[in-house]
Amino acid sequence: MKSLLLLGALALSLAANVWLATSRRTDVLPAPSPKDLRSAATTGREVASPANTQSVRRANPALAPVAWRSPNSEDALRALVTDLRTAGFPAKTIRVIVEAMLREQMQAGFANLPFWQRLTPNKEIVTTQQAAARDLQAKLEQILGPDGRQSVGMDPVLREQRYGIMSDEKLESVLKIERDYQDMQVSAGSLAEFSPDDFRARQKRLDLLAKEKLTDLASLLTPAELEAYELRNSEAARRIQAGVREIAVSDEEYATLFRLQKAADATNPRGLNVNATPEQGAKWQAAQLALHEQMRAVLPDDRFYKFLEGTDPIYLAVARFAEKNSVTAPATSYQVYQLQTEARATIVTLSQQSRGAGGNAAALAELASKLAAYNARLNALLGPQVAAAYRKQPTGRIFNPPARPSPPPAPTPSPGGG
Repeated sequence: MKSLLLLGALALSLAANVWLATSRRTDVLPAPSPKDLRSAATTGREVASPANTQSVRRANPALAPVAWRSPNSEDALRALVTDLRTAGFPAKTIRVIVEAMLREQMQAGFANLPFWQRLTPNKEIVTTQQAAARDLQAKLEQILGPDGRQSVGMDPVLREQRYGIMSDEKLESVLKIERDYQDMQVSAGSLAEFSPDDFRARQKRLDLLAKEKLTDLASLLTPAELEAYELRNSEAARRIQAGVREIAVSDEEYATLFRLQKAADATNPRGLNVNATPEQGAKWQAAQLALHEQMRAVLPDDRFYKFLEGTDPIYLAVARFAEKNSVTAPATSYQVYQLQTEARATIVTLSQQSRGAGGNAAALAELASKLAAYNARLNALLGPQVAAAYRKQPTGRIFNPPARPSPPPAPTPSPGGG
């Protein structure tokens, strides 16, 4: 009897061991740790396949497992891609893996540069980096085929945020245009060119490139697609985005503000013209006043003043001064800003006239009269005490009488007394 009991217990033990062994085979394998992956990258040894790959295998037993390895050639990388596709990995995931490997190789090529050259690369290094990035993209497309296209790897939300709605084919063409013009912008000149002539020449080249780029995009995109692109990426769009950062606007309000800014830039460009005359600056500011009034019709509330703080540094300076001096109404700051812009245009013109040969008595008299009128209005807006403080600010000095030129020194008598 005892022997029979022992035999039964042994049979149960064997059955339990078989069950445990077979159940372990179907368990999900643990994902490799970062330490395992780093070790595999340097030694080339294999590590366990990811857990989600094992789940795919259970759903389809015909699929083979993926053994992780660090490819040391493009052929080996293609073999890994084949394994990942066979295991059911999504195309975007495979692209991320391959791009990360290629990018690591690309970065290693710059590792020997001093850190300060990597932080602030010169023109030659930037050109080399751009070429390396182009080579990386070409390798992605060679290894992955259509899945290697840049558009495939884009997050859908970020893609719409940057480019709007367009086909993959058009987006690929847009990306190529952007890369081409980025290379040409680097070749246009260095930011270290501080000479006015060099700076002006560089700006002229950049302006021309921007126009040519827009022409190329217009030949590719429909009018609606082109506007969607400009709404996101143009210089006019960047100005509007700076203004609406702190306020809530609708899609329609944003688009209307953009169109107004774009039209103003086309008819009254300012750019970075270091040689603008005072008259040209005053004319530009007067045109800005007209633009702001149009924008205030789009944002007919206090959002307009917050918008203006983000787009006009002169208004921002006026508003900050007003806040520090207990002038809390944004409309008052805007009236001071308007008055200042009007005064600048008038005073600059009259000051130029008064500096004619021998001085212009009529222009000097008119200048004094205008200044007195502008200062009276400034006192009414801010109060005499705050207005006096404002005249000491850089933005408020326009309300002060212009400095009179010193008389020429008297001729020095000759030693001989003749």
